[in-house]
Amino acid sequence: MPRFALVEHEALIALDIMKTLQNAGYGKIEVFDDGSSYLAAFPGRSFSLALIDLDVQGPVTGLDAAFATQAGGGPGIILIDSLRDEGTLQAAKKAGPLGILSKPFSRRELLGVFEIGLYRAQMESKLSRSEKRYRNLFDSSLSPRCIADLRGPGSPIVQRNAAFERLFGTKERFSDLFADEKHWKEIAAAIESGRTVGGIEIPMNGKGGECLQIIGSFSEMTEPSEGGKFVSAELFDITEPRKLRDELQQAQKMEALGRLSGGIAHDFNNILTAIRGHAELLALETKKDSDAFQDIEGILRTTEKASNLSRQLLRFSRKQPYAPRLFDLGNLMRENAFLLKKLAGDGIIFTLSVPEGSFPILADPAQIEQVLVNLVVNARDAVDGKIDPFIYVALGAEPIGTGKITGGKILPEGDYFRIEVSDNGSGMPPAVAAQVFKPFFTTKAIGKGTGFGLSTVADIAERLGGAVEVTSSLGKGSAFWFWLPAGGLPYSAETERISPTRETGIPAMEDFRIEGQTDLLVVDADESVLGFISYALARAGALVTPARNSGEALIYSENKRFKGFIIDVDLPGIDGLILYSRLAGKGAEKLPCVFTSGKGWPSDHEKPKGTLWLEKPYSPAALVVAVNSVLAAQARTDL
Repeated sequence: MPRFALVEHEALIALDIMKTLQNAGYGKIEVFDDGSSYLAAFPGRSFSLALIDLDVQGPVTGLDAAFATQAGGGPGIILIDSLRDEGTLQAAKKAGPLGILSKPFSRRELLGVFEIGLYRAQMESKLSRSEKRYRNLFDSSLSPRCIADLRGPGSPIVQRNAAFERLFGTKERFSDLFADEKHWKEIAAAIESGRTVGGIEIPMNGKGGECLQIIGSFSEMTEPSEGGKFVSAELFDITEPRKLRDELQQAQKMEALGRLSGGIAHDFNNILTAIRGHAELLALETKKDSDAFQDIEGILRTTEKASNLSRQLLRFSRKQPYAPRLFDLGNLMRENAFLLKKLAGDGIIFTLSVPEGSFPILADPAQIEQVLVNLVVNARDAVDGKIDPFIYVALGAEPIGTGKITGGKILPEGDYFRIEVSDNGSGMPPAVAAQVFKPFFTTKAIGKGTGFGLSTVADIAERLGGAVEVTSSLGKGSAFWFWLPAGGLPYSAETERISPTRETGIPAMEDFRIEGQTDLLVVDADESVLGFISYALARAGALVTPARNSGEALIYSENKRFKGFIIDVDLPGIDGLILYSRLAGKGAEKLPCVFTSGKGWPSDHEKPKGTLWLEKPYSPAALVVAVNSVLAAQARTDL
């Protein structure tokens, strides 16, 4: 039940007011004969309305009680005045009374003023609670919110919540939030015309100056008391979700591109195997001092270059597992010059400088190629928009002494090779250059970069025992330096081989023989490769049964016992490894087998003992050597 306060020093008037209100059903009326007792009771009471007589005197007058009620957030007040002091009444009106009763007043007047005052008090209470709820929602919202005045220059921000300050700081002008002024002008024009702008995605300036991707809703707020229009904004930061989405899309694109490039490389290697094989077979019957022999050597050199390109595609598609080996860094950079130049683009001056000499390192070539690609792509993006763009890639040797800091770390003393990739692009300020090797960090626009390229370069440098460093000047360009420890034996053609069975020269006729009438089963889905292998092995003295798939191979093995097998791993349907296990399960536990593949050995399978693997494209000599090797191993086992 509601409670009411009455501050009245005249007992008869107080009694009359109390009875009138109680008879009208207004609940309990608590009477105070002076302002002091009222204010003493006020903190512990919950009054719905207070009637205060301005004629109350003493230490706390009626006027004092009225202002104290207003200042203390108390109930609404109705003033009682005898009209003897007009100045007191005018002063009391500043306390915001809900009604005024002038003595003498009738019961009807009392009830009318009281009813109106109580209604207004209830409405103000509801409004106060609504405002409090709105304030709580506004202040405690997880999304940044603010209110700006459209009348001032740049629309001053008049209210902001904590989430807004965490994301945008204490910016004073609403227009300063927008990375592009045109977005602010469009929103302001829409609000001025009475339209609401909801759910638009725009770039905004964050607290530290970074560009954020924001979804915002903007609506008009009219404040008649303020005499103008306001804009209310609710903002959602989607920078990180957008970045993760873009990274996922990029990963999916790279995965699809990897599968495509792996399939292309496989088919390409099959073609190269047949071209190279038939060319070398032709060379066996051609005099070495003839023009025809020179043409054959030209064909073989061209197929070797094509083979290098195919290997690069396989590494890009991750179809070849990472495997460190000794190779010459200078040769690898020369082999990749064409691809790097294409990667840079036609309008960019691309220069590669690799001095003569040996640059042996122990690493996975795919890792170094990834470093080169990432650094060149980064340089390409940096020079975008330049009138005379250039990218310079160079290799050099640099010994590092004791205690020398290189790339932010102290490398062990020794000999190192250094790859430089420099450009005349936009450059970076020191604060940005200090963060470029951190994962996810990128200064590129949304959709232009994932923030992984340079962090991958730094990770590879760390794993290989090297370092990476950047020097940059804003507006003038950047230079990246990648150090690798020199190591291994002096470079030779032997160390450059990708597999022990790869051959680069044309064999001699006497080396091209398989002893005895050896029955061999050859399984390959590519008709041209199958024809080449069968022809080459037949010329070497073997009896050959060709099969185009695993089904044919299993049927042939039912009716004939073979001494050796040449099986392509990448057969459709039942692949080569499953075929081998089924053949072994038929009682041929010791199968002399040479596996071939145009995609590289599957990383999730171990090579069966007693078998060899030939990477396509391979020479007839390499094939014969591999077959003789597995047959000889079988013969030694049978002893």
